[in-house]
Amino acid sequence: IMNHGFSIVEMLVAAAIGIGVLSIVIVNIAHSSTLSEKVVSHQQTLESLFHTVDTIKSDLSRCGMRMQEAARKFPVHSFQHESRGFTLRYGVSTCQILKEAPKGTKVITIPGDDFASKRKRVLLYSLADNVFEINEIQSVSGSRIQLKNPLENDYPEVSELVILKEIGLRYYPRTSQLKRKLDLGYYQPLIENVTDFSSTYFPESHSLLYRLEVNQREQVRGYVFLPNLVEP
Repeated sequence: IMNHGFSIVEMLVAAAIGIGVLSIVIVNIAHSSTLSEKVVSHQQTLESLFHTVDTIKSDLSRCGMRMQEAARKFPVHSFQHESRGFTLRYGVSTCQILKEAPKGTKVITIPGDDFASKRKRVLLYSLADNVFEINEIQSVSGSRIQLKNPLENDYPEVSELVILKEIGLRYYPRTSQLKRKLDLGYYQPLIENVTDFSSTYFPESHSLLYRLEVNQREQVRGYVFLPNLVEP
């Protein structure tokens, strides 16, 4: 009688072959999974870079906007370059005050403005009286704005008021982050894993050259012109 079963040796050989094939499959799956994770991570890095570059260009293109008239006569600074970043200002809204605001007062009256809110900086100036200052909104009630500090000058009716937005960009090497700050808030991460950030400001041409490096590999260089700082 013939025995059609498998011997122990045959079973061991078959098991070894099966385990070998299974190991190859598992290794390939793990390799594919690792490769997929790297692709996704690289894509996320590129998307973060593109977002950061767009944000920098957008911020700089607004620098000095609605502040040109005052800047032609007064030393109103809308851009400050620092060793690891920069700070800029631009106007989000302009209007004329409705009532005379004497020196020492903290209250000014303006037409209703949706941009007027607590902790916003304001530029107040009068070309006719050759006075200007930057203050801060403490509270808003209808058309009445309560300032944080008393006015340093007398401002006649129809003096100009510009509600400002302030943006700061700064590189933190210790945490490998490029951070951005809005108005009087705190610096928040804009992009992670930054291994280098540098910028050079050219006052003669009102332009900025910057370089951003992520993971010591991905690099972006940009040259941005600040059109609102140029006198017409």
